Amino acid sequence: MIDENTYEKQTRNLIIEAKTELEQIEKQIKELSDRSIVLIKEINAFETTLTGYLRRTGKESKIDDDLVKAFKGMTHKEKLLELAKHWGGKITVTGATDFLYPHGLIQSKNRGNAYIVVGNVLAEMAEGEKKTLEKVAPAEFRLIEDHQTILTPE
Repeated sequence: MIDENTYEKQTRNLIIEAKTELEQIEKQIKELSDRSIVLIKEINAFETTLTGYLRRTGKESKIDDDLVKAFKGMTHKEKLLELAKHWGGKITVTGATDFLYPHGLIQSKNRGNAYIVVGNVLAEMAEGEKKTLEKVAPAEFRLIEDHQTILTPE
């Protein structure tokens, strides 16, 4: 036979433990929410700073909304091929990543992984029967044949 007082005490203790855990989780959620607000403000500040820097140094990004929209439906290979065409037949891992990543045109959680993805895709494009690129230096490729670009040259 179960002692009702013991069962009641155990149940009350479980309620207290659950409430304590809930309070801790709610506190963590508030801390994370506060942190996310700070990070959003930092991101906006960094983006503003970068835009100003690029404008003042003459390196202002010449990408426009139409170009981003044109790239949205393309595969990574198609985007890289178009960039190579657009850049006179030459493409580097750094150049392509620095172009694609900030505009969300490459599926990667961080820039470091984006470099790896771009490097792997470019290397794959330089191999096999249907290769469209040739490797001319580490992380640097050139189109094998003359292609017309859908993009307007800079």
